[in-house]
Parts: sequence; C-alpha cells; structure tokens
Amino acid sequence: MKESINKRLKKGFNVITLLGMIALFICDSALFVFSSKYESAMKNYGFSQGDIGMAIVS
Repeated sequence: MKESINKRLKKGFNVITLLGMIALFICDSALFVFSSKYESAMKNYGFSQGDIGMAIVS
C-alpha cells in the first residue's frame, strides 16, 4: 500500500535534513582539524616568506 504524499514528503525532508546535518558535522570537524594543524605549522615553521614575513607581522 502506498503512503500518502504528505508522509512521503515528510520522510524525504527528514532524510535530507539528517544527511545535511551529518555532512555539516564532518565538514566542521575537518575544518577544526585543518585549522589546528595550520596554526601549529605557522608556530613551528614560520611564514613562507621567511624573514620578510616575520618583519611585516612584528
């Protein structure tokens, strides 16, 4: 027996919302990790411009 259009629309909306939330969580976690690693690289290895970049910042 077929479900009503209202139930199918709600089910589809819920599935899309859930998938969007999962994707957002994964992207947010990846962004946090990349940001932490970039900050660590900047502290440990300095700027790509070398001394000129350090002089501009300080």
